[in-house]
Amino acid sequence: MKLKYLKSSATIIYSITLITFLFLNVFLEIRPIADYINYLERSHLFFLIPLSVLIPIGLFLFDKVIYEKHMDEKVELFKTTIRILQDIVEDSNTKTQLLIHELKEADVDDKILSRANDIFEKSSSLFNSLYSLDALSKKIKDTSGILQIFGVNNKSE
Repeated sequence: MKLKYLKSSATIIYSITLITFLFLNVFLEIRPIADYINYLERSHLFFLIPLSVLIPIGLFLFDKVIYEKHMDEKVELFKTTIRILQDIVEDSNTKTQLLIHELKEADVDDKILSRANDIFEKSSSLFNSLYSLDALSKKIKDTSGILQIFGVNNKSE
């Protein structure tokens, strides 16, 4: 699992803290949490015990809410971008259809008409691929997945 796929920075921080505490407890026999609680008991600062637990939990939950909001914004941006691309491709399809119609009326060579029809078919398949895209799909997490969806070769020509 790559580190970039973890949900947020808070997850990484809590994981490192937990591993550090476990290392201190098991290998060095230092008990930072128990020592902290004993210090609070000796100092009669009992109100800090629940606060010491609630503040990190609150920060962790706040981070999760912010992360979800951020992800929702990214999905909305993706959907807006796809809608704009659909409009551009649809406009291109319309212009290509008009061009093909004009070429047929002008009685142009069949090779040119066949090339124009190929361009139109490729554009139509791209348009249909755009409609089938889902922002949360696992296929579009990287560039190769996007290229595969649109049938683009990954090789340089």
